[in-house]
Amino acid sequence: MSNETQAGVIPLAELGNDVSRRRLPDRVRGVASSRWLFGTLFFTAAVVVALGTTAAEESLAAGDDADIPENAYSKIYGRGWKCSYGYRRVGELCRQVEVPENAYLLDEGIGKGWDCNRGYRAFRNACQLIDIPENGYLIESRSGRGWECGRGYRADRNDCRRIEVPDNAYLTSGSWGAGWECERGFRATDNACVSVAVPAHAHLTRKGDEWSCDRPYQRSDDRCQLP
Repeated sequence: MSNETQAGVIPLAELGNDVSRRRLPDRVRGVASSRWLFGTLFFTAAVVVALGTTAAEESLAAGDDADIPENAYSKIYGRGWKCSYGYRRVGELCRQVEVPENAYLLDEGIGKGWDCNRGYRAFRNACQLIDIPENGYLIESRSGRGWECGRGYRADRNDCRRIEVPDNAYLTSGSWGAGWECERGFRATDNACVSVAVPAHAHLTRKGDEWSCDRPYQRSDDRCQLP
């Protein structure tokens, strides 16, 4: 018998083709059995957890669906629901939006759920035509009268009155004041523009409707004189 045989090692040639049929040692079979048992238990636990999670989700989903009123749908993100297009939320229900004539639906059912078409304004539950006077134009505004007067005109109640611009004046863009200003070298007096009399040794101020003495002259009444 060779040294390898004496050491307890069986040559491969002597094992034959029935190696797989040979009985494994008890220690090896115990380790394999433990690993198999652990794997089985782990797999079983994972299946139980997955089934429990799925059941809980289905239960929550079923609960949410049960709470969704008619004409509503579940939100894509998060929990809760939203009313369908053409409906708006009133408490825990979805009420159909009553759209008056000359109005259109809003996407999210904000406020009343509708807004008036251009040229109309909301009044209670209806849309009234905005009455634009002659020489006026429509503006995009939810407050006020909904219109403004064209250049050269000013609102007077429900009309647009022409601004009377005196000689030596020009129209201003603001809606306040007289609607006009005097040209440089003139000052407003009542409804007219009066020429500014600039004495000797003086010049017009930056605003153009007053004068100031040149240096070193000083003002004395309507004249400029040396100190």
